[in-house]
Amino acid sequence: MESVWLEFLPGPHYTITDQNGNYFLYLDVGNYTASQYQINPLFDQTCLPGGEQTIEVLQVGDTVSNVDFANSADIYCPDLTVDIAAGVIRPCMQAQYTVQFSNHGTYPADNATIDIELPPEMTYVYAPWPSYQNGDLLTFDVFTINPGVTETFNIVVDVACDLELIGTTLCVEAHIHPDDPCVAPDPSWDHSSVAVEGSCEDSLACFNIENTGDPSGGDMQSTSEYRIYENNTLVYTGSFQLNGGESIDICWPANGNSIRLEADQHPAHPGNSHPQDIVEMCGDSLNGYVASLVNTVPQDDIDEFVEIFCLEVTASYDPNDKQVFPTGITEEHHYIDSSDVLEYFIRFQNTGNDTAFNIYVIDTISQYLEIASITPGVSSHPYYIEALSNEVVQFVFSDIMLPDSSTNEIASHGFVKFKINQKPGNPKGTVITNSAGIVFDYNIPVVTNTVFNTIGESNGIITSTPNVYDETVNIDVYPNPFSETTKFEVSNYNQSYSFHLYDITGREVSRINEIQSPSFTLNRNKIDNGVYIYKIVSKQKLIGSGKLIIQ
Repeated sequence: MESVWLEFLPGPHYTITDQNGNYFLYLDVGNYTASQYQINPLFDQTCLPGGEQTIEVLQVGDTVSNVDFANSADIYCPDLTVDIAAGVIRPCMQAQYTVQFSNHGTYPADNATIDIELPPEMTYVYAPWPSYQNGDLLTFDVFTINPGVTETFNIVVDVACDLELIGTTLCVEAHIHPDDPCVAPDPSWDHSSVAVEGSCEDSLACFNIENTGDPSGGDMQSTSEYRIYENNTLVYTGSFQLNGGESIDICWPANGNSIRLEADQHPAHPGNSHPQDIVEMCGDSLNGYVASLVNTVPQDDIDEFVEIFCLEVTASYDPNDKQVFPTGITEEHHYIDSSDVLEYFIRFQNTGNDTAFNIYVIDTISQYLEIASITPGVSSHPYYIEALSNEVVQFVFSDIMLPDSSTNEIASHGFVKFKINQKPGNPKGTVITNSAGIVFDYNIPVVTNTVFNTIGESNGIITSTPNVYDETVNIDVYPNPFSETTKFEVSNYNQSYSFHLYDITGREVSRINEIQSPSFTLNRNKIDNGVYIYKIVSKQKLIGSGKLIIQ
């Protein structure tokens, strides 16, 4: 079995098996107890009472062999995983995605398929695998996947020739089927299943929350919460309850900001789904747009049968770099939760003057991460992983034959990614750093940039100040929140204007036309408590917008 971690105590010391199930480890003289660190729950360990091996290293240079472990199937079920990534996305050029899929289960997966959803900015070109297309959705037939099998294939896409894409983030989602759980679901689950889809509609970030459960048996039996974030700041919390097949639309003024909506599944929903979507570059003002917010929080891909890979569109970039997903909230601290799984993405390029025969990516793991939880991910070229110590792993690209950039620029790039868990109990304020060294044959290592995350939180409901789209105009609203009346002052504007108030679904609840004075008062009348969105418009031109809270 490949990629099985083993633990040796005292120490602890860790190592990982290769593609043939073999492993090696350097130990000092002494007595040790060896065991599998984590066993796939579909398997039982056999042959060893207690699941441990006892070994003795008698002297320096001693070799201990046949410290073997055996697993047998306990639950017969396919367990499919999928991964996808691309090294770079540039406008007006082609991008190549590598798809990797595996069966870590105990039974063959018949009639398996992989759905790949492309963003509208990409056009499918080619893949050496049977497929059919429905709009932006590609479906690949991968037939029967036997236990222990891992395969890869590439997809080529055209990226739209739009320079305004630079700085935005494009996401590609892969989903492998069948994805049925190998154990019976919690009987308290109401068989609802929530999905979120976002879009930009007339300067509003609009989200469709749908209960994809069966209309005859998937009704939500209780309410669930949804949350709206503007540039990663929590600005609204609401609730919903939908019958199977029903949906609701929730809109929020974008104003060029990144708007994210998260919705909760039923607490007993199978797997680890956390539905969400984000809308970028929407609205009349792009002055407040902050790039690269899509990856600041985890994607809805904790379940291993789903992978959502989001990468920023660039014009140029450092060819040997490292990224972490999620990147974390705020530029200064990169806040993440102590339970977040981290995914590291390392890119490299041969910028020398000759072919690179072997490449070694050496990664020193933070003391706050569990090295034995590393799950090797998709890569541009075949590789294997070695544990060099309790803190260092090495990704070996043997016989990669990577051409230099002057000979073949496109083929001179490569990448690898992996996932890793945090150690339990990381306290708030813990800073997790990581970088990698890339060795091309026998050259001095090229050291990547250092990425970091901080354990913490930075959410809170706020009342935003008005967004003004004419630099000569000033808008004040007070009080806000309010109970019965609030006053608007629109200074330095000499033309008539109108006022529009919308609820969270985008429905207009109040309007005042042809306002001539620089100030006016809004009466609550019969408007319910809640958060509302207002717009101030003159001759079809948006002058200002913002949020009102009525309580």
